[in-house]
Amino acid sequence: MTIRLDTHNEFVARHIGPRSDDEHSMLDSLGFDSLEALTTSVIPDSIKGTSILGLEDG
Repeated sequence: MTIRLDTHNEFVARHIGPRSDDEHSMLDSLGFDSLEALTTSVIPDSIKGTSILGLEDG
């Protein structure tokens, strides 16, 4: 029986998120110059958090 162990690399390549150039292209298509500008535009003030979360690294 043969087991392919290299499929993990294929999965990672498909699921690492957009590259910087892709991100800028998408933002430009939507009329925004940053992810912050996009999220500010689409997230209602009524659900935005204002406190800093005390999260540990990692």
